Amino acid sequence: MGTRREIEPLAVAEGRQLLAAARENRLWAAYELAARIGLRRGELLGLRCRTPTCLMAS
Repeated sequence: MGTRREIEPLAVAEGRQLLAAARENRLWAAYELAARIGLRRGELLGLRCRTPTCLMAS
């Protein structure tokens, strides 16, 4: 298997800076979910939209 790496979470200011920089990116929602609730890449890629309302902007 691969080498285990120590994971160091972002500081609050770093997280805010990341989300501000990603705001215009088409994957912004994925960055929001990853930063705010800790979803990993595989979990983000497995999400599905099951209702038409999730396709509409709030």
